[in-house]
Amino acid sequence: MIGAMSSSLTRRKHKPPPSVQPSPDKTVVTVANVPIIDSNMDAWALTTNAQITVNGNLISYTSGVVEIAYVNGVIWQLNGANDWYSLAMINGVATTTAGPTKTSPLASPTPSPTPSPTPSPSAVWTPVDSSYALIFDEEFNGSTVDMSKWTPLNGNSNMNGVTVYASNVSVANSCVRVALAGPYTSMTGGFITTNGKFSYNANSGSVYVEYRARMPQNAKGAWPALWSNTPPNGDFPEIDMPEWVGSQPTNAWLTYHKPGDGAAPPTATSGNGFSVISNIGVDLGAAFHIYGVLWTTTNMTFYVDGIQRMTLHNGDWLTGRFGNTPVQVVFPNSSQNQMLNIQIGANGLGGGSADASTVFPCVMQVDYVHVYQVGGKPVTPQPNYGGPGSTQGPT
Repeated sequence: MIGAMSSSLTRRKHKPPPSVQPSPDKTVVTVANVPIIDSNMDAWALTTNAQITVNGNLISYTSGVVEIAYVNGVIWQLNGANDWYSLAMINGVATTTAGPTKTSPLASPTPSPTPSPTPSPSAVWTPVDSSYALIFDEEFNGSTVDMSKWTPLNGNSNMNGVTVYASNVSVANSCVRVALAGPYTSMTGGFITTNGKFSYNANSGSVYVEYRARMPQNAKGAWPALWSNTPPNGDFPEIDMPEWVGSQPTNAWLTYHKPGDGAAPPTATSGNGFSVISNIGVDLGAAFHIYGVLWTTTNMTFYVDGIQRMTLHNGDWLTGRFGNTPVQVVFPNSSQNQMLNIQIGANGLGGGSADASTVFPCVMQVDYVHVYQVGGKPVTPQPNYGGPGSTQGPT
């Protein structure tokens, strides 16, 4: 592989990368273990095992890389299928920001790839267009949970020994309120699911799922989640959009667990999931935020407040949370239920335990749940439906 890269460098007549940041109009390509310094002074390097490191740390989502390049301030990755992906550091995490493209950013004259526009942080952007039908709309307009769509779990023992009760789920002010009740020495949670009543599958057409939600505040130990998994038994694969822990109020944990990720304890190749910790920069319990995931047969893209936070590509070989052993990203063949719940712990996410500082009840509020699908059977929107990316509703 190193030899092949050397010939490509000769063919393109690129100079070896300098040890300092190249000027913006230069194009450089790495050789193995020689870093490129980007405009943020992050050192990107291609290792001998065809993976990328940033500042000496292995990126968790990539392997089988043929070469990486610095082009007009943008880092690019070329894989063995001759696909190029642009790369960036977002909130301190290396991520794919666009791609793939078959067009090489190294073409002569001086290449000038055009990255996708960066959405304004204050503007909500959504991938839904007229080809997407609204196939599920929940605005929580009533005074109780709509039992035609949801089933509240009652008396079930949830993770970490917390029992969930239907009494911890209520509807008020056009929101469902899912609560973790105290005291911290004897907690109970809430959980509702669409199991047996509604599910979706991107194999029938691309799907976009969107929530508007507000997390608890002063909620050390609380672990609410907006998520989906496989009916009827709630097994993996699983999509977390996001998980949140009270000890990290500005972080949204966005994760995809592939089929077979049910290992306990998790290992380097199973049970760990492909995640990004997206630091939104504000307490997610201080106001409502919009969380979405676009699932197609080839890509799965996670959004917070309309901004792309992570993209996974079906078939890529990536490393997960708990090791450096690459495993293949395999998207679900099965349908997915929608679930809203709150429990305790999340030690794998650094959640920790509730204590005397935790303010009970810890309440996650969800304003709406929208599911859209290309070619899907449309439903009649409920009153207060504001369309994809809607910010109308409670504050």
